[in-house]
Amino acid sequence: MFRVLLLILVFSPCTMAEPVTFTHGKLEVPTYSFRRSEIVAPLFKSIENAGHYPYTILDWSSRLEKPEPVEFESLVLENEYLRVELLPELGGRIYSAFDKVAKRELFYHPSVIKPGRYNQRGGWPVGNLELYGPFDAHMLTWPGEPWAWACTRHPDGSATVVLSHIDHFFRDKISLSVTLRPGRAFLETTIRLYNKNLLPNRYLIWTNAGVGVTEGSRFVYPMTRTIGHDSSALSTWPIINGEDLSWNKNNKNMLGVFGLDIFDNFMSIYDYKTDYGTVCFTNRLLARGMKTWTFGSGLTALRHMALYTDKDGLYMETQSGRFIWDGNYEFIDPGQTDGWTEYWFGAGQLGGLTTATQHVAVYLDLPVQLPGTANFTATATGVFPQANLELYVGDKAIWSAKENLAVGAVFRSSIALPANAKQSTLTLRIRACDGQLLLDHTIYPDGAHPNAEYAGDSIPRKFGPFETLQVEELYQKGLSHEKFGQTDDAEEAYRAALARDPLFSPVHLRLGLLAMDRFEYGKALAYFEKVLERDPSNGDAHYFLGIISAETGKLLEARRHFYRLLPSSSKFGRRDYMLSWLALRDNDWPEATASLARASTVTPLDLSARQAYAYVLRKTGRRDEAQKERDAILKLDPTNSFARSEQWFAETGSADDKSAMEAMDEACAHHPQGYLELSTEYMRLSAWREAGAVLNRGIAVAQSSGQAPYPLLLYYRAHVAVQEEDNEVATRLLGQARRQELAIDIFPFRYEDTQVLAYARKIAPGDANATVLLGDLLYSCGRRDEAIELWREAVKIDPVHFFALRDLGMALLVSQEQKGGLELLTRASVIRPDHLATTMLLADINARVGNADAARKAIERALEKSSGRDVLIEKLASVEAQVANEARALELLTSHKFEATHQTYSLLHLYRGVRLMMALGAYKQGNLQEAVTHVRAAAQPPSSLGIDDYATVKSSRLLMFEALLHQAAGNVAEARSAWKAAAETRDDDIEGEGLFRAIALLKIGQTQEANEWLNAFASVNQQRRTDNSIEVRTQAHCLAGVYAAFRGEDTKADEYFNQALDINQSHLYARQARAWLQAGLLAALRKSP
Repeated sequence: MFRVLLLILVFSPCTMAEPVTFTHGKLEVPTYSFRRSEIVAPLFKSIENAGHYPYTILDWSSRLEKPEPVEFESLVLENEYLRVELLPELGGRIYSAFDKVAKRELFYHPSVIKPGRYNQRGGWPVGNLELYGPFDAHMLTWPGEPWAWACTRHPDGSATVVLSHIDHFFRDKISLSVTLRPGRAFLETTIRLYNKNLLPNRYLIWTNAGVGVTEGSRFVYPMTRTIGHDSSALSTWPIINGEDLSWNKNNKNMLGVFGLDIFDNFMSIYDYKTDYGTVCFTNRLLARGMKTWTFGSGLTALRHMALYTDKDGLYMETQSGRFIWDGNYEFIDPGQTDGWTEYWFGAGQLGGLTTATQHVAVYLDLPVQLPGTANFTATATGVFPQANLELYVGDKAIWSAKENLAVGAVFRSSIALPANAKQSTLTLRIRACDGQLLLDHTIYPDGAHPNAEYAGDSIPRKFGPFETLQVEELYQKGLSHEKFGQTDDAEEAYRAALARDPLFSPVHLRLGLLAMDRFEYGKALAYFEKVLERDPSNGDAHYFLGIISAETGKLLEARRHFYRLLPSSSKFGRRDYMLSWLALRDNDWPEATASLARASTVTPLDLSARQAYAYVLRKTGRRDEAQKERDAILKLDPTNSFARSEQWFAETGSADDKSAMEAMDEACAHHPQGYLELSTEYMRLSAWREAGAVLNRGIAVAQSSGQAPYPLLLYYRAHVAVQEEDNEVATRLLGQARRQELAIDIFPFRYEDTQVLAYARKIAPGDANATVLLGDLLYSCGRRDEAIELWREAVKIDPVHFFALRDLGMALLVSQEQKGGLELLTRASVIRPDHLATTMLLADINARVGNADAARKAIERALEKSSGRDVLIEKLASVEAQVANEARALELLTSHKFEATHQTYSLLHLYRGVRLMMALGAYKQGNLQEAVTHVRAAAQPPSSLGIDDYATVKSSRLLMFEALLHQAAGNVAEARSAWKAAAETRDDDIEGEGLFRAIALLKIGQTQEANEWLNAFASVNQQRRTDNSIEVRTQAHCLAGVYAAFRGEDTKADEYFNQALDINQSHLYARQARAWLQAGLLAALRKSP
């Protein structure tokens, strides 16, 4: 008895483990910082890549070429096994998780923060573990928009840091909670998404962990079938096309697939070389998404990684999601929460990995032939004295042991398996000494997985033509489009359904919601009323009609609709909250209080109702109850800004006033969007005084940092002042907002923004800023005609308003009104020649349509303001090359010293194209040697171009053209040498120089590899010729021309080159290839060297 007690005392984490420590400090990290973001509304994707509304893109011309030390706010949790660090300015991300036992990072931990262009803002740093959602975008908040945070300590000695953000696409609150527990070697992450809005939203949620890799790294995923990013790409796992792609070394290209038949609750990237794995365990019935991602291995992967890190090598990603794949959106109702909990830990010295739970990781290496011996290893994430380990063959236990399992210790055993084990199930069970089940894992005969459920529901359905579909099928087709955000396609399908059945209520409901998403409440009302014609008790329709009635001031009508919500309706739980909303508008405090008391009891997890209840309790003098409610809210949501602001209002004038205000600032992340979002919560409750105080604080925070207040803060505060009948304050604030020169990187996106900006225009009709911003918001919602009229009005108000001119010009270009659009863009460029994006766009469009003189003038205007700017010099050289002034283009390129920029491919290709055109000129004059010299010079750009080593890798394109020159001159040996060198290059990308390499392979007799590549190229390039991107289409037509010339189809080749130039007359490679074709030089492509 004494011995057992002693073991418990020695091994129990409860008696030995110290409480988790939390440290709040600073961390300095070398960072490739951006100096600025773009400042124009990202609305015109078909013309420019300016971000994803409401976010503008980061200005890459302002990104540092070398990292500088940047100090970040740091939050550190630490126990005896792990040290976890979070940086709120990096968003919902674990920056570091250091395994103190293995003395290594659990996740990929780059030595610098070096953003690549991956996400929609063009600035995403890799590595660590990040949370993303509810929109499919990787971390858009960095730089400039920190996440709110809070730390909570628990009675058992554990501690949790919560990071949260209210997203700007759906306005859902998403949070990442990271918990360390005493005596446990896992970090526990809880992901939550709360729909704080009045309407349902689309959403998805994923965690994405990067893991450093070697040639021994492998995805250990419990799945046998997968779906790709292209929903039609269904495949097996891990063998794909005869290759085991679970090993990173076997991936020559990027690989991202999602499991369709998950049969276990863990996933891992295990490195068999270092014998260490990063493991994630969760409930896979809930978190159904399991994704692999890798850049692959080899030179191409290293080139990709060089965009994200300076010296830290390759990595892989292991991703976990709420739904099967990351294009898979679903809907979440207002007031609802979704999420799950994961356990991440390191497991080493096992020799491999078979399965894992949050308690243990095990490897069971089975013999190839039976009878034989299985090698078994296990390690734990805690201390489990006298754990009971058993292995069953069928129902019979063939092996058992009692062992002390502990963190960092590996238990090893050899287990003799009988001959009948091959036809039987093998079941491994591990229990703690108190009977707690630590692991229960079954291996089925012949690699079968009867416990797997095929996720057929997550494979996008394929529907036939409209005329072949029933009404329900048309509705489902529209719904699937809507989940993908394809609203135009969704509406088309919905209208086809109504053509069959004009009163089909589910379709009217969806069309009404789409109208509400566009803030067209009048149109929405008609759809919801149609729902009630067939389904008079439809709760959703009554709920949405109640909202519309309330927003349009018809409070009695709103009450009628809310009272029609029945217990059978999914919206019934919101009835009392919505009634309280109306009561507050009527200043009926007793009714509001009674309704909210019921709502908080019936739906205790609906934070909107709890917040409103805390507010009315404070306002009605029930201080103790209000404090209790605030505490309850913060227990549910530690970063809740409403509870923090309510605490501030409760403490006003007390000794705790300042600390309460600072806590509210922290919950708002000291950012204008935080204060705006909080103010809308008060505006919803008609709490104008509180809304004004929050907005005043947001303005003060901006001013204290030396910045002009975000204009929406001023417009909102003016709107609140009008409600408070303080016209003097409203007039002053509107004047400030009107006089601001707009320079924002997050544009208006809220429903309340439409109200506030429309009200500002009503009070101050001459406000061009409010008019432009309202136009931006409406255009983003698809209300393009209204937006264009607003921008026309803004130009009339202020004929030199840069943003009005630019937005209107861009909208006209999208509408195919090219002449009017270019005129307006030219006016904008004259006003702001220093705005690089406008100048470059104007020059690009003019050059693309063949108006080189106009392009040159735009660049020269900009050069007067920004002389020597690299991109302007490059563009001017491109224009000169376009008009066949290659000598001038070369002079511009070689006389200017460009900043050293990593992988400056546009500049490199311009230099190469100019040299190739000059080579052709020399050849036509009979000077072969000079022509070859130009081609070889193209492969060795001068250092003044600032091009790094990656750009000087041998080019199969250049070597092919050199070979063609030699063949034309009859220099057989030189031609063969050039073809051989081209074949030995390593770029085999279809979008890169793979075509030239494949042709070279054929030239030197490596026909099998070449033909396999060319067969794949033909179909892929055909698809690329119809791509939405002008650049992709042009390049694809150019390559199609080269391929046609290679096949001896010169007429077809000429057609392809001309089509490329019809798309973009400034495409130098197409112009150069056509010129070589017309000179007869491409004829040698089909001849032996």
